[in-house]
Amino acid sequence: MFGITSSEHSVWNQAVGAATIAELVPHVPSDAIVVIPSTKLRQAIRRSWARIRAHEPVPQLVAMPQFHLNLLQQGDAEAGRGLITDAEASILLSLAVNDTELPFPPPGITASRIIRWKQEGETPDHVEYQFPRDDRPYDLRLLDHVLSVWRAYEARKRSLMDRGDLAQRVVNMLARDVEPMARKVLVLSTHGLSRVDRLLLMLLHRKGWDVGIHFALHVGESTRTSAEVQWLVAHGWHHASTSAWEAPLPIVVKASSPTDEVRRILGAIKEYHAQGIALGDMCIVLPDGGPYEDLLLEHAVDGVPLGLQRRRYATSAAEATLLHSVCMVAVEGWTRPDVLRLAAHPLLGEKHALRGLTEAVNVLRASGGRGAKEWQDLMREQSTVNAFVRTAIQALVRYTSVFTLQGTAQQFVKAMTELAAMLDVVLTREVQESLYRYASYDQRLGLPPLSLRTHLSQWWRQLSEVSLPSPPIHAGSVHVLKANELRMQRFKVVFAPGIVEGLLPQIARDTLDAHITGIEQKSLDTERWSDICQAATDGTFVVTWPAATAGEPSTKSEFLYDVDDTVKTGVQALDGASASLLLNEYEVRALVEGAGRKVDTRQLQRGLERSELTAETDNAAALVWGKPLSPTRLDTMVACPYKYYASYLLGLDQPDETDESITPLERGSLMHAVAQRFFETVRGTPTIEPRTIDELLRMRAYITDDIKEGITAPSLESLMSILVDIYHDVRKEFARGYLYDAVEESLLLDRAGRPGVLRRWLAFEQAEQAKQKQEPIYRPALFEVEYKSTVQLDNTRTEPVNLRIDRIDIGIEDGQVYAVVWDYKLTKGTIPEKRAITSGERTQPALYVKAAQAWFDDRGLDVRVKRMGYRTVGKDVAKTDDPKSKIALPIEKSDVEALEQATVTFGMVEEALDRIRHGGFPVQPIKGACEHCFAAEICRVESWGEYVQ
Repeated sequence: MFGITSSEHSVWNQAVGAATIAELVPHVPSDAIVVIPSTKLRQAIRRSWARIRAHEPVPQLVAMPQFHLNLLQQGDAEAGRGLITDAEASILLSLAVNDTELPFPPPGITASRIIRWKQEGETPDHVEYQFPRDDRPYDLRLLDHVLSVWRAYEARKRSLMDRGDLAQRVVNMLARDVEPMARKVLVLSTHGLSRVDRLLLMLLHRKGWDVGIHFALHVGESTRTSAEVQWLVAHGWHHASTSAWEAPLPIVVKASSPTDEVRRILGAIKEYHAQGIALGDMCIVLPDGGPYEDLLLEHAVDGVPLGLQRRRYATSAAEATLLHSVCMVAVEGWTRPDVLRLAAHPLLGEKHALRGLTEAVNVLRASGGRGAKEWQDLMREQSTVNAFVRTAIQALVRYTSVFTLQGTAQQFVKAMTELAAMLDVVLTREVQESLYRYASYDQRLGLPPLSLRTHLSQWWRQLSEVSLPSPPIHAGSVHVLKANELRMQRFKVVFAPGIVEGLLPQIARDTLDAHITGIEQKSLDTERWSDICQAATDGTFVVTWPAATAGEPSTKSEFLYDVDDTVKTGVQALDGASASLLLNEYEVRALVEGAGRKVDTRQLQRGLERSELTAETDNAAALVWGKPLSPTRLDTMVACPYKYYASYLLGLDQPDETDESITPLERGSLMHAVAQRFFETVRGTPTIEPRTIDELLRMRAYITDDIKEGITAPSLESLMSILVDIYHDVRKEFARGYLYDAVEESLLLDRAGRPGVLRRWLAFEQAEQAKQKQEPIYRPALFEVEYKSTVQLDNTRTEPVNLRIDRIDIGIEDGQVYAVVWDYKLTKGTIPEKRAITSGERTQPALYVKAAQAWFDDRGLDVRVKRMGYRTVGKDVAKTDDPKSKIALPIEKSDVEALEQATVTFGMVEEALDRIRHGGFPVQPIKGACEHCFAAEICRVESWGEYVQ
């Protein structure tokens, strides 16, 4: 293992020698930047940080592309606006292939490959210079075709930039004497650096940055790492750390098939767990190919919860496949299987007209042709065509009449939307957003008018990269990771299935890539094997391989040639026949018998014992206990006291950021600020603290006419113009820097003839005001109301409270001034259910009602809080549930007022309130709290006792 720092006195001299995250965390400054190899590593670092340094903020953890963008935006805040996604780059590349007019596209060229070449500092001209036409190896015989496509791609891209350009642009910026604020940065657990990244780090060092490079552990000699170290040391860097490391010897299990491998592994997990090894201390490493992911998901129902989700893409959505099938039969080049696939589509009912296409294929003897119009011509030529077939063809012609054979992206999207309406299918949010985004490509990517088939192909390519939402992973599960996601992590048991020739190492050698980048596939294979080995350094390492895959004989990997596969483990699943394993227990949490005792993974531990806390965490606990009350903290304690401890004392409740899009918290804060400034602008005055009732009533904002008050509101379009200007002003004040800011903004603003989220929110707010034709007329008056004082929660308890109320509407009923308290949510799904409110599981409505009433009382304003509710803003243009409003208190069909119901709620959560003030954090979850809890893995690793004062 090698560690390199930019100077002999670097703060990273100890950190670069760490073998694990636990060893690394004590030596990382909290104000540093850590560039991580995989976003999966972010949560692992945060958890370790919380255990060791709970009293300090976590350093900034970013992937390398995000680090590039952050640097670029230090020189120009708007510099990232032209960044395109990999899907957009693929579309431009396909057009570039057509531009070259080659007889066939060069095999294997992709947008991601070109991006990788550019990250190695390559250009078409340089590659051509390196490999003169008269002196090229045979495997570069098609290099001219590759370079012509590459050049056409760059011409198509114009001033836009892909991730490869992003890296180059940062280096050029730094080379122009731009001085970014000096920081401390650690590149963590890398096997090598691209040429551009190496140059980037060198430039940062020269501009005063303290840079550390932590190279991942490697089996044998790493040519990539060695080359990097030699180059850096030659340029004056400090060789901070070198330590010997010996890969663990694996237990090799030969199975009959991949299915047998998976059954043995799942059985072994049960046995190891029965021996006292927590599920979260075990890991399965997925190979890059093979059927293992599907097999694990299929067999995991037999009592082993896995941290694995089936990856589903939008191309599998039934609505998308139906549209695609209709289009395939509508355009030139359709085949008989296309027709049969369409006729059998599950979204078409048994009596749907298109079902008749199956018979039409046979009757008309059609096997391919020019599209729907040709079907009509064939039908006219045969007078004996029955009514069933005739109806099917007429329906097909009618559906496809919305298309033009040549048109813009906007025309294609409009036609697809009309087709969906004609077929009476509701598009998923992901499919609809992909269409909206594709429509924007006319201007964004400069797409020319294209054929229907080309549009269909490009949209489908984009759709193939859009993931559909999956259910959250069950908490406390066995880890399922890829090789590069294992770096710097250790597990007590590591299972690696599918270690055969063809998967690891890969048989296919990409000589083109190796020639241009200088990186051999063999080196990449060894690095993957090293990542797997290091995760099992301190534990049991089990490798399995199948004697046959899909009926064809397999050969175990060359990495296992010197390892005996007859070693006995004492684990029945690994040593005996898989048929004898107990794999029929269909419980989410397995009940396992073994090692002379029973272990139920659903069992609860006793909780936290204060004596187990470090001094730093104990100090943090004292601060937490004294903090004012907030609904989030109280709800967490109600859900499970141990979850409260993990969230507020250990600080583990952090979202898994992707570095690609704005976080939900930031999106919510942005929309709150936009809404506040919009209403303040409409009424003409900022929000102030009212001293009298008259002042309070004058603060109401009207966006619809009010005859009684003599108010004429601006039109929707005038208001929309104000709202968009406010959005742009507010957006400048919020941190940008996400890889795909432009995509996020395209959903908020109107694009390609469809309304954005902002317009839908404004139309909803205007419609809500228009409903109130006569008293009581409520209008928004107060925004972002802070309350930091004490509140009488019930008849006996007074608590300090610190919260911010998003909005308060004011109205008059029978001469009495009333208030309605609103909290903004992004989507309907985040609004608490009625049951959770009445049971005391969600205390925000009750606490907001109490705090709002106390706010008015403290100021001597005769205002009574009448209701508390939620208003959604929405975050996508396809979801029809948002925006909406919902009253939380008082509960519907109840004669009890909101304030009285709030008092009852706090009477139900006295125990939780006591724990917040005095400590004690047992594992006592309410129903369903453990299913997807971020802390469940930890609470099952150790068993702590409850602290009692």
